Amino acid sequence: MVETKKADKKLPIVDDLKNPVLAAVGAADLAVEQFNEIVDAVRDRAGEARSDANTRVRDTRERLAKWQKALPKRRDDLQQRLSTAELRKTATTFREQATERFDNLVERGEAALKRLRSQFTRSSSKPARKAPAKKAAAT
Repeated sequence: MVETKKADKKLPIVDDLKNPVLAAVGAADLAVEQFNEIVDAVRDRAGEARSDANTRVRDTRERLAKWQKALPKRRDDLQQRLSTAELRKTATTFREQATERFDNLVERGEAALKRLRSQFTRSSSKPARKAPAKKAAAT
């Protein structure tokens, strides 16, 4: 009988294992619950993103269709604005502006040249300073 008591002391009692096992099951259940919540949230976001993308695609297609319908009219308007007479008028305006700007630059250049010449004549009329004498190299 003494031997059976020693064997009983070595084996754990079911009540001793009950709480740790239940804690492990509870932790696993919590992990599964949180995982399912995350999966649901991702699915909701994916559905919203899909819906937003579909809306954007639809809106873009509508804008593109409007532009395609308006394109011939815009092309005609552009052709009218770019008629030969209109292009000549624009080219003449640009030529006149370029000529005027060029003439202004010529006048400015003449004034600058006069100013430089007057500075040069004033500086050349002053007596030149003698350069300092160089020392003879010792041999």
